[in-house]
Amino acid sequence: EKGALANEHARARGEHAKAVEAHARRLEEDHKAHATVLDGARTKMLHQERTAGVLEGTAEALTADAARLREHLGAVEARLNKAEEQRVLESERLRRDLSEATLQATQASAKAEEAERYRREAAARAKSLEEEIAARKQPKCGCSVQ
Repeated sequence: EKGALANEHARARGEHAKAVEAHARRLEEDHKAHATVLDGARTKMLHQERTAGVLEGTAEALTADAARLREHLGAVEARLNKAEEQRVLESERLRRDLSEATLQATQASAKAEEAERYRREAAARAKSLEEEIAARKQPKCGCSVQ
C-alpha cells in the first residue's frame, strides 16, 4: 500500500508539476501578450503626442501667419482709402478746372463775337466813309473825273 501511495503521490506530483508548468507557460504568454499590447499602446501614444505637437506647431504658425496677413490687409486697406481720397480730391480738382476752362472758353467766345461785331461795324463805317469821300471828290456837275 505504501508503494501504491508513493506511486499515487508521484503521479499527483507529476500532474501538479505539469499543471504548474502549463500555468507558468500561460503566465509567460500572457505576460508577453500584455507587454506587446503595452508596447503597442506606448508606441501609439508617442505617435499621437508627436502628431499633436506637429499640429500645435502648425496651428501656431498659421495663427502667426493670419495675424501677419490681417496686419498687411489693414495696411493695404489704409493705402486704398488714401488712394480713394486722393482720387476724389483729384476728380473734384479736375471738375473745377473743367468748369473754369469752360467759363474761360465761353468768355473768350463772347469776346471773339464782340470783336467780330466791332470789326464788321468798323468795316461798314470804313466803307461808308470811303463812299462819302468818293462822293465828295466827284464834281457837282455830274461829269466823271478821271
